[in-house]
Amino acid sequence: MGVAVFGPLASRLIFKKVPDNARVILILLAINLVAYAATMAQSYGLTAIDKAGYTFYAQFAGMVAQAAIAIWLVHAWQLPGAAAALLVGSVVVLAVRQVYYSREMRSA
Repeated sequence: MGVAVFGPLASRLIFKKVPDNARVILILLAINLVAYAATMAQSYGLTAIDKAGYTFYAQFAGMVAQAAIAIWLVHAWQLPGAAAALLVGSVVVLAVRQVYYSREMRSA
């Protein structure tokens, strides 16, 4: 909520030129941060049970998804598209890691 409310103001204090859609970009980046943070516990859990390789596979899947969709989103929406592509990558990592994590926790 703070990013949505105070983000554009803080951006204007830091940068000389801020795009008109700064609020949308900042909200997408804030949600991306939440999605990325949600993967941390999964990563620690998989590493603790000696399955850290799954973390690599999840990150790789997120990178591929992000790169593939970035081509379309950045072309269509410029900066908000780039922020949305980052979010898509983080959500894919979260989903793939959750599949691995859930599977390992059921089999343990």
